[in-house]
Amino acid sequence: MSSTSTNTLSQAFRSFAQEGGFRLTGDGKVYGASRRYPFEAALITRGQGVVCFFVRVDGVLSTDALTALRGKLDQGWTVGIAARGNYTLTYNAAKNKGGAHDLARALDAMTAALAADKVPIPDVCPICQKKHCDALAKVQDMGFGPVHRACVRNAAKDLRPAAKAGSVPTGWIGAVLGALVGALPSVVTTILMGRIFLLAYALIPLLAFQGYKLLRGKIDHRAPLTATAVTSLAGLFLLQLFFAAWSQGTALSPALYGTVFGPADVLKSLLLWLFGLWMAWGQLSRTSGYAAESFTSTLDTMTTPDGKPLQSGHQKD
Repeated sequence: MSSTSTNTLSQAFRSFAQEGGFRLTGDGKVYGASRRYPFEAALITRGQGVVCFFVRVDGVLSTDALTALRGKLDQGWTVGIAARGNYTLTYNAAKNKGGAHDLARALDAMTAALAADKVPIPDVCPICQKKHCDALAKVQDMGFGPVHRACVRNAAKDLRPAAKAGSVPTGWIGAVLGALVGALPSVVTTILMGRIFLLAYALIPLLAFQGYKLLRGKIDHRAPLTATAVTSLAGLFLLQLFFAAWSQGTALSPALYGTVFGPADVLKSLLLWLFGLWMAWGQLSRTSGYAAESFTSTLDTMTTPDGKPLQSGHQKD
């Protein structure tokens, strides 16, 4: 039953994009504008299906207007605030009790309320911080909103060499070496003090990523993080195995692991490892290669200010 409901919602989602003339991308997201308020929509195919709209604004709905809007929406719809400048409009098909999936009606009610309450439409480009934008696009992690076409294309052009640079194999070699270097301080404290400091676990993924970069690994959205995660997790396990063998005065053996490290110890070490991985991701997101790939994706989401797809975001007008 849930599969049939999800398929019905998927069809309604595609029809919404096609009939509205919005941009439907290869990853199944819809980008457009309603009453010139930019929105991004995504379909989540769990249970009977959920559709999430993120509507970009430059102000806040009054309490009365928000209450009135919630009263106009059909069953299954909720309105919330994701962050400053972003309202969420969420539809849960399971709560609609078999009603129609009228996505366009709910979005129209939302933007009508925004317009009636005179909530300003955003018009500042996140790249140059100037107004009078001539397009909409999703810029990196800043959401879908107003941009200048020239700003996006110039940024993508300037960063293109960074996107092509680097090698995945050499990056993996660097990540292995970095993970080994990250584990070295803990090897020293094991030998000299018979202990490992918990914060040292975060060093392993951090230095694995630095090793990936130093050996000129290719910087994109997947390869650096994959190499960092795999090599640092392996390094963490080998480090703990070494500690277990050293503390027991025996040779390395996987069977020793469970005798020294209980579930609580494993959980603590994994949390610190995740913390280090999160910091590595923060460094990755600031690299030019990551930005280059992000701006290539930005071109694929570009629309006119009224939310209609441009002929091609990669072409000149």
